[in-house]
Amino acid sequence: MKTFLTCVAALLLVQASYAYLPSSNEDYYRVVMLNGSEIPPIKGKEIGEISLFAVADGVLEPVPFQIDEYNIGGGVYFEDWHEEIDGTLGIIDENDKILALYGDSGPRRKPFMRADGKIVAEIELLTRHGEKRYFYVVEGSRLEAEAQHVRHSIEASHVETDFFSLTYEKENQLIWKDFSFADYQGDSPIDGLKIAMETGILSSGANVSYDNENFIAKTVAENVGPIRTTAQLHLTFVLLGLDFIEVSVQLHFYPNALIYDVRLIMPETRRAMLVNPVLTMTLDFNNLYGARGITDALDEHVIVDGVMSDLERKVNELTLNSEHNGLVLKTDKGFNVATFMNWIEERDSITSIYYLDDPEYSNKVDRFKGRLPDAGYRVTELPEDGLLGFVASIYFSDKFEGKPEALSHYLRVAPDIKVNF
Repeated sequence: MKTFLTCVAALLLVQASYAYLPSSNEDYYRVVMLNGSEIPPIKGKEIGEISLFAVADGVLEPVPFQIDEYNIGGGVYFEDWHEEIDGTLGIIDENDKILALYGDSGPRRKPFMRADGKIVAEIELLTRHGEKRYFYVVEGSRLEAEAQHVRHSIEASHVETDFFSLTYEKENQLIWKDFSFADYQGDSPIDGLKIAMETGILSSGANVSYDNENFIAKTVAENVGPIRTTAQLHLTFVLLGLDFIEVSVQLHFYPNALIYDVRLIMPETRRAMLVNPVLTMTLDFNNLYGARGITDALDEHVIVDGVMSDLERKVNELTLNSEHNGLVLKTDKGFNVATFMNWIEERDSITSIYYLDDPEYSNKVDRFKGRLPDAGYRVTELPEDGLLGFVASIYFSDKFEGKPEALSHYLRVAPDIKVNF
């Protein structure tokens, strides 16, 4: 807890001390997201004319925020990508998104408090503790907040946020070169994100395993903002030397999270070549002995000790659904991770947990020996054709409170929001 309080304190000093703090780090870094249609006074306005303010120390101050334009497929719009914009470039349309951090909101303004510009709307947030907090949408302000909660560079293949930093291979974003978290001591707590597929080719006679080296994800564009940066990835599954399947991935970097939005259209003829394919998507943790693994699909927790227990084998047999698929790994070192999946289409019968607790396991894509543990999801069937789409969310914290089911629900569900104008 000390680590995060130190980070937050330093951040507040830089940002002129927001005095009206939420009750926890999960609250502070919770993202508030509204559609343009939810704030009618700014719909149709130029993006550059709009700012966001909050009360700090009795004064209305600009706070970090961003407005992202969206495409007709429901993703962030990029001019050089194949999805058309949903609306007009540079104009706030009904499906464009306004983003801010919950912790940057403040108390309700008094009538005498003035903003640089015209206040056109008040955004009222109701916390889980029953208190109300506020943002103010301002048109025509000359002021803007300088804080950047997320900093990303395609050229450097590096992202740095308030809490973690990640460096990856320039030619393949799925191969991590380094990951660090706040003041965590020791080697990197995560070896990397691991993607693997085991499948027969044309027959079920002999399965072949493919890993990160066969899944090539290149960053082709980025949308940079102070609340999140979105990287548009072009992911290719290389099979037998051919670009077998191409996938669109939007990777959202938040101050405390990585969120992968994955969409692919499965070609029927190529899918027919894969026999009983099994896809796994996991986080390979490094040397987290003593950590406790918890899932909202099971009441008991497992302990990372380098030995696969009967309970850990049982975890691998659990079938998940859209509501109960949260995984939480807690350590005593100020580093904790929560993950969950949202499928574009219901897939209760084909998703399960993948879990491995093995100090000896290693392959050519690993930076560190062992999988201590390796935890994530297994897709035991793939559609014969058509859309396969999901959103995989990974949240980091020094401390997660509550049961995994309650935590994943809290992270999934937006706070109650009311817009007054």
